Amino acid sequence: MAWLSFAQTAQASEGTNLNMVYEVGELFELGIQLSYLLILLGLLGAGTFFVIRQVLVRRELDLSAKDLQEQVRSGDASATEYFELGAVMLRRKFYPAAIKYLQQAIQKWDRDEQDLAQVRYPQLLGTIS
Repeated sequence: MAWLSFAQTAQASEGTNLNMVYEVGELFELGIQLSYLLILLGLLGAGTFFVIRQVLVRRELDLSAKDLQEQVRSGDASATEYFELGAVMLRRKFYPAAIKYLQQAIQKWDRDEQDLAQVRYPQLLGTIS
């Protein structure tokens, strides 16, 4: 009889140990799932940040191009405004329009010849400064 009660006690403690191991395993699995979820949310947040930033930059370029084009259409634009519009068109990757406005800036240029290099070679502005 003592042997039977010992066997029952051993079986009960073995079942308890298995339950504890199972519960610990579930906790680790839950932690791994939460870490994957946090990593996914972090990546989605970073992607969203970059997309929104790109949209805002694009919008700012569009608004500045619109304002500068209105000044150019009015006929009282200076060489600096033609240059700025050409630079905006370069950033927007409208190369034919950028060339047109930069050539008009060269024609209207009335400042120092050293400053004219900025108009002739606007792609160097980004690499030097």
